[in-house]
Amino acid sequence: MFYVIIILATLLPYVLKEKSIALKLSMFLIFIIWGLNYGMTQDDYEASWNYLNKYINITETSYGRDTEPLFLYLIKATKEFGFFGFKIICAIFDISVIYLFMKRFVNPKYYWLSIFIFLFRIEFGLLFINSIRQSLSLMLTMIGVYFLLTSDNKKRFAIGKIMNNKLIYILFLLICIFAASLIHRGAIAALIILPIYLISNNIKKISPTVLTVMLIIANTIFLTKYFVNITFLQNYLNLYIGMDNYEGFEHYVEELAVGLDGFSRVEETLKLLMMNGFIICLNKFNKQERFFAISAITYFILAGFLSSTLSRVLEYIYVYIIFVAPTMFTIVNTMKGMAINTLRPLIYILMTMICLYTFKGNLNHKYYERWNNFKTILSQPYWK
Repeated sequence: MFYVIIILATLLPYVLKEKSIALKLSMFLIFIIWGLNYGMTQDDYEASWNYLNKYINITETSYGRDTEPLFLYLIKATKEFGFFGFKIICAIFDISVIYLFMKRFVNPKYYWLSIFIFLFRIEFGLLFINSIRQSLSLMLTMIGVYFLLTSDNKKRFAIGKIMNNKLIYILFLLICIFAASLIHRGAIAALIILPIYLISNNIKKISPTVLTVMLIIANTIFLTKYFVNITFLQNYLNLYIGMDNYEGFEHYVEELAVGLDGFSRVEETLKLLMMNGFIICLNKFNKQERFFAISAITYFILAGFLSSTLSRVLEYIYVYIIFVAPTMFTIVNTMKGMAINTLRPLIYILMTMICLYTFKGNLNHKYYERWNNFKTILSQPYWK
């Protein structure tokens, strides 16, 4: 059932002529696995229910690392809907933000490609479904980004002259990031969005020389992880900061010692191809697409030094890959020359095979193996 849903969600925008309707149908299918799944996430569903039920009884004076105040408020505000209802509400909100971005920034002809990446790359769809708090915080930062990127459309968003000031939208983005950090503290990493936006918004035309330098620097940093041991950071934290100062984050610190064992060579090949593709196509992107592309490039570089759950902090910038990848696909398709004509189909086949291979492999992982036996809340005897 799960496989049927994700394949249909991908194919509908490809085969149907009415792309707008197809996108809505795909979003509905995604809602089924996002909002109606039962027991598919990494934690036991009963334990998750008890976990959220515990939140309802927590007082405002007993916040812990896992009880950020805004998330606690949302839990209490929706407690009458029950655990299932809360998950459905969260799914509707999350999917609405994804839909908003696709509708605004993706060519309808390539809705299918965005959805393919979203569903068949574990770090997108299934990870977002698996992470209630972080997904809510992510979508909240995306709302700030959406208004910032569309702020030039004054007819749609201007409320008097005051809203014509770009600083208002930047302030709104910062408010969204702050609010998101009250849902999940990892959202503080979304502050990197601002310098990325300022760079992308002020880039006009990049000379071939500068592009070449960028390629050399990006690839050098990307490959540095194979020669530089960053586990010294773990020793630094233990020696100079002390465990008490990052209580609750111990497992993240421990992952600094994972090193190259935390990386898949297959995955690294895909990331390297994508990173170089985005850099090569930078001059072909508009302002919004450049923001997405530079966010992706930044992610590919930083991800080389963050393994396992540590890399999840980069969700706040890598999510934009799904909205700009179709444009890169279009640009690469228009490139001419014997070399690119020969390599292009081989690269596409390689990238597709990597995606499908890693997708299937990840579904055998303990965090995602339950998706092979898909169940919905409709199969349960009572609402909880």
